[in-house]
Amino acid sequence: MIQVDGRYMGHVGLFRFHFDQRRCEIDNIVRGEDGFPGIMEEAIRKMMEWGKAELGLQGYELQTFSDNQKSLRLYRRLGFAEVRRVPLQRLEKEDRIEWVEISGDGTPSVARFNVYMELSGEKG
Repeated sequence: MIQVDGRYMGHVGLFRFHFDQRRCEIDNIVRGEDGFPGIMEEAIRKMMEWGKAELGLQGYELQTFSDNQKSLRLYRRLGFAEVRRVPLQRLEKEDRIEWVEISGDGTPSVARFNVYMELSGEKG
């Protein structure tokens, strides 16, 4: 958890380790707050540096929704590049909404995608 002046700004974490490839996924994070520009970017950068130094990680990946422009901008600043995009279908189940990946063949217009990204180059 990232906390400033007693307020939670969001969280960062490592998720889905692929030790054979020395890679892992960055857990979704971003909430952030006005008045603290760059706090999430710095937290993610420090976490990736720690993972590289302490765990021997050599690569990072993540996923986010295509309509989350704030996260997409943040991840691009950190050096992530999109590697694939998978269409999602909205399913309403009792008291919740789920977004489920669907095959892209013959599907009607889709409003939301899962965007898969990987760290490009030597950033992080």
